[in-house]
Amino acid sequence: MEANKDLGALTENLCEDSLVTRLRLRDPGALEELMRVYSARLRRAAMNILHNADDAEDIVHQSLWKAYQSISQYCHRAALCSWLVTITRNESFALIRRRAVEQRARRALKFIDSGRPSPQTPEQMVMRKEVAHLCQECIACLLPNNRTIVIMRLIEERSNAEIASQLRISVNAVKIRYHRGSKQLRLLVGRKLADPRLV
Repeated sequence: MEANKDLGALTENLCEDSLVTRLRLRDPGALEELMRVYSARLRRAAMNILHNADDAEDIVHQSLWKAYQSISQYCHRAALCSWLVTITRNESFALIRRRAVEQRARRALKFIDSGRPSPQTPEQMVMRKEVAHLCQECIACLLPNNRTIVIMRLIEERSNAEIASQLRISVNAVKIRYHRGSKQLRLLVGRKLADPRLV
């Protein structure tokens, strides 16, 4: 019995070694075999994290393609299946992080558009904190006059009248500068939304 197990493990290792060699040689049939042999196991790994069949399917294809592209980095200290599962798990968690960033960015954009100086509900208070975190670098890129107004409205929660009084400008001027600043801020945050790596 033990001999049979050892023989089975040896056969599996030889098959993996052969497949890895073919992948490194860019054998057109090797990627198809990789998908045929490992897709089901990788799908289960992705489903355990994402709990969504469509997302899991996308991640499996993405992970297998990534493995194919980076097969030169594979070393034999771990089984090929373990390496593939690690890639799949990493891609799954990366998807979750990207979606969390997108959700924060959308909520930030919504709050910027609302222009509310004093959020009262717990959700609005969370939005304000997320704006401060997500938009920190973006706010620094605004024109100085507009940046001051945006900070006072969104971060310090000042009213238009308070800002006008402190800066010795009209309320209408505050509204105009805030409109310009928030428009520019929205564009900058939108770029982060388009590329989560920037967040």
